[in-house]
Amino acid sequence: MLSVIGSVDEIYILDTYDTIDAKCNGYIGFKEFYLLTLLLAAKDQGETVHTLYLHGQRFFDMISAGQEIISEERLLKFGRIVGFKEEILLDNLVKLLGKDCMMVNSEDFITYYYSLFSQYDQTYQSYNSKT
Repeated sequence: MLSVIGSVDEIYILDTYDTIDAKCNGYIGFKEFYLLTLLLAAKDQGETVHTLYLHGQRFFDMISAGQEIISEERLLKFGRIVGFKEEILLDNLVKLLGKDCMMVNSEDFITYYYSLFSQYDQTYQSYNSKT
């Protein structure tokens, strides 16, 4: 499959689509599109923690396809979609959930992304206060 895909951008697009279309409907619905757009806009304004507070369970439901737990890989895919680097995602995973984390429930998902988004928002705010 990877030999057919021409660039990393296409891989990113397919990974994003696969993660958001967790129910395998063959399309991304308005709710999923809205949540992703909302989070990307919040990231652009340094308001990811606030958005997670309001919509964290919906984000989890979107990538879990209604399941009560998700794999570590799906947890990390969500972070890659939002634009976080792999090493930051893995470092945060080990700090918060431990090395042996294989499955994650919604509470762990929100805790994990709260920590990640808090760091991001603080960095965003300090950078923009200097400019």
